[in-house]
Amino acid sequence: MTLPITLRSSFPASALLRLRSTEREISYDYALNADPMVACRVCGSREIGLLQKSLCGSRFALLTCRSCRLEFLDPLPAPDDLRRIYSAEYYRSWGMAEGGNPAVDAMKKLTFAGHLRRLRNHIGAGDLLDIGTATGLLLEVAREQGFEPYGIEISDYAAALAAAKFGAGRIHHGTLQTAPFGDGRFSAITMTDLIEHVADPLDTLMRVRQLLRPDGIVLITTPNTASLTRLAMGAKWTHYKVEHLYYLNPRSMAMLAERAGFQVLSIRPASKAITLSYLRDQFRVYRHPVLTPAAEMLAAIFRPLRHAPLRVRTGESLILLRKARDTPQ
Repeated sequence: MTLPITLRSSFPASALLRLRSTEREISYDYALNADPMVACRVCGSREIGLLQKSLCGSRFALLTCRSCRLEFLDPLPAPDDLRRIYSAEYYRSWGMAEGGNPAVDAMKKLTFAGHLRRLRNHIGAGDLLDIGTATGLLLEVAREQGFEPYGIEISDYAAALAAAKFGAGRIHHGTLQTAPFGDGRFSAITMTDLIEHVADPLDTLMRVRQLLRPDGIVLITTPNTASLTRLAMGAKWTHYKVEHLYYLNPRSMAMLAERAGFQVLSIRPASKAITLSYLRDQFRVYRHPVLTPAAEMLAAIFRPLRHAPLRVRTGESLILLRKARDTPQ
């Protein structure tokens, strides 16, 4: 299908270009961006187009790279904007604004256990760093599987909860760039639903590479713009949120990993354990004209089963990378 886009005055163009649909990808009509200062953070191309003038009704536009199909916000939110986003209010969509929720915790641990089993196919126990650890649920599962858990979390609210579980010395309240961990420290680093939130994905992966031991493994989950859910929902895709700064697909993810000095071990669809009550809470915060009432109805009809986890694919990729021996260019 084709999604027509209305251009804003800062994106003058002499012609419209169409990205034709390839396998599992949407085609769009978009205008070539005439601003030579805007370049793709993955491949460096300056053929940048406008997908949405106002993402989710915000002041941020959604742009796309014609070459690798990376999508990204313009302008990027300021750090203070992001800190306000990741307050306790942010966790209302988890159904846990007042702290831990046993049903949500159990659901998320099922998801993380599946992810870590794939990680363990490539590496044994050791020090594991979870970047964007939130309240530390992945680290709880990692500890159960024999890893030594460490985390980084920017949210004041979530970092305090994680530090209460593991100790302040294991949880860095801040960013990857300000974390005190030494180079070559970790056997594994996880970033679940994280890389889409960072201001510079390439810089992030290069710093991750420094923190890894030789042949260390990285596990990433992130929304996939080539997924079937994106194809079906278009501009109403539920992963489109102002806190998501970048949107990758398998091609752009592989290019990004190679530039940062990693070997791609696998890129596959990610599955999550999701309950009907969690789905309802998500769509109460991130409202959708069809899915919000549908989630409310399902949670009401199947009330006795609303906390039973269902394994579903939500339009994300699970990526495993190995630290390459060669120094990145």
